[in-house]
Amino acid sequence: MSLVRAARGNVDVLRAGKVDPALLLAARGVLLEAMERYAAELVRLRLPMPPGLRDDLRLQRGIHDRHNRSGRLTGLDSRGRGLPPSGAQRR
Repeated sequence: MSLVRAARGNVDVLRAGKVDPALLLAARGVLLEAMERYAAELVRLRLPMPPGLRDDLRLQRGIHDRHNRSGRLTGLDSRGRGLPPSGAQRR
């Protein structure tokens, strides 16, 4: 959880004042990764997902997907699954 707090604090700092879109996008990527790891740990421990975390994950995934539609940066879709080869369609 401390990684999520630190990443969220970094995003908040970058959003205050003059915004550098590239730095903000990178910071949001770090935040998303920290949130995904925290959520995965909750699932592994069979603990409930707090609604705020669930909602923030959905928001951050949407932001990430909007700026990374082709999957070039991660090679993963919004659920962490590998993307199909170009030209192939997922069902």
